[in-house]
Amino acid sequence: MRGTAGLLAITAAALIGCSAAQPSVVRADDQPFAAPFADSSGWQPGELGPIPGAPSRFVTIDALLNSVRQYLAAGIKTPRPNSGVTIAVPPNAAAAEEVHVVATMIGGANAPSSGSQYRLTIRRDDQGWWLVPAGEMIIYCDHLLAGASRTMCL
Repeated sequence: MRGTAGLLAITAAALIGCSAAQPSVVRADDQPFAAPFADSSGWQPGELGPIPGAPSRFVTIDALLNSVRQYLAAGIKTPRPNSGVTIAVPPNAAAAEEVHVVATMIGGANAPSSGSQYRLTIRRDDQGWWLVPAGEMIIYCDHLLAGASRTMCL
């Protein structure tokens, strides 16, 4: 009976577009921040998007991630050694319906900013891939963070 139940589960998963080897939700691991900093805000709610000039849906996950990478890179006004944007993408992302990535931005919007990281969710349906605006972010600063919310490098 177990064999029949397992076969039915695999058949049902295949019919709805996924398999036991391809989960519908995949997550990237958190990444270490690879630049010097003195303080960080800790993970907190943040929004990213909509990205100006970008379509609401993308044909491929790679096209969407490239748009996110370019958008974040445009925010680097104070370069650092190894400035740029990297996005950690989990295996099997292109086959999933929901993908959680971690984007790391080294370099900042102002001189005291070392960079930031974003936990982002990307989803896919029959119309393409899109970025869920609500996510989480962490800010890294060269000195102690300012303000009651501890979200600014001043």
